[in-house]
Amino acid sequence: HCANITAAYTGSTPQNKAVKWLMSKEEVSSCQDEYFVERYALAVLNFAAPIVKVANESAAMLKLEQLNQTTFSDKQLWIKNELPQCIWREVACIDGAVTELDLGHLSLLGTIPTEIGLLSHLQKLDLIDNQLFGSIPSEIGEWADSLTYISFENNFLTGSIPSSLNLLPSLQWMTVGKNNITGTLFTELGLMSSLVWLFVDNNRLSGTIPSEISEMANLQGLYIAENNLYGSIPDRKSTRLNSSHTVISYA
Repeated sequence: HCANITAAYTGSTPQNKAVKWLMSKEEVSSCQDEYFVERYALAVLNFAAPIVKVANESAAMLKLEQLNQTTFSDKQLWIKNELPQCIWREVACIDGAVTELDLGHLSLLGTIPTEIGLLSHLQKLDLIDNQLFGSIPSEIGEWADSLTYISFENNFLTGSIPSSLNLLPSLQWMTVGKNNITGTLFTELGLMSSLVWLFVDNNRLSGTIPSEISEMANLQGLYIAENNLYGSIPDRKSTRLNSSHTVISYA
């Protein structure tokens, strides 16, 4: 029973804060709710990255270190405990399940927790233009049957692009441009047969441009400029790439 676990969550992590928040309203504090897990995941997402406006990356990093010791005001939360999640402005649902999460341009400061993988019906995730640090969770691969659109553009994300993304056969749009992503472009790109637009520009990627791009039959736009990549774009005849939508630069 939910009420019996509240005592175990007395810490200050995003997960602790999410459980406390869930328990704060009696009418929504039942584990029997079919979509309780999704509500919990959304709460963790918000407490891991509240709305905090800062001037630059240095100021964001200083503020980031203080988040776990901070009590957030309602103005820093996009989650609304008095309302069902499906009528929150940032959320769209189908049959009660969260399918879209539009969190772009909100000045979110923090990290992306692994609990994002609990949103198993998600079709669209937009986190563009925030102040997110850390890596992209591999749990994104949990959305294999539904996700069509993801955007992490213009944040401070590090680490590599998770190879679990090749488990997303329905994905059509992916942008991780304008971050600090390292590593290589994984060769499993060829498995992403539905991908139409791929933006990985303005990062710190290195290595060769994988030949498997030629297997991406639906690819129309490829933006890989401002990295440390080398090699050439595979034969465009096997894809739908248009030269005006292919932007590259070499190491």
